[in-house]
Amino acid sequence: MTLENFIELIGYACSTLKLSHTDIQTEYSDYPICITNYVEKGINDKNIEIRFDGHSASLSAFFNDKDVCDFVILHPDKIENIDQILSYLSENYKYDFLKSCWIISNYKIGLDEMEGGIVFKFC
Repeated sequence: MTLENFIELIGYACSTLKLSHTDIQTEYSDYPICITNYVEKGINDKNIEIRFDGHSASLSAFFNDKDVCDFVILHPDKIENIDQILSYLSENYKYDFLKSCWIISNYKIGLDEMEGGIVFKFC
C-alpha cells in the first residue's frame, strides 16, 4: 500500500463510519464484499469486509446494536513504507497520547499489530 492509497483509504474508512449495514452494501456495490453474521447464545455480530484490489487493502466494518458502523479496520496486504505513512499522520493530524491515536475530524485512527501485519483502526 502506497501513501497515496492510504490517504484515499482514510476517506473510505471515515465515510463508512456511521453508515448502516444496508448503506455500506449500496455504497460499495462495485467492490467485492464479504458479509458475515456471527450468532451464538444471544450474540449477533455483523461484519462487512470490502476489498479494494487497486489499493491492495481491505476494510472490515463492524456494527453496533442499532446496525450502524462504529468501528473499521483497514487491513493492508503489505505496507511499502510505514515510516512515510506515520510521518503523514503525524504531520497532518493531532496525536492523542492518552488514547494512543490520531484525531481526524470527529474520528480516531489507531495502529495495531495483528496476525499478518499492521492494521489501522478507525472509530
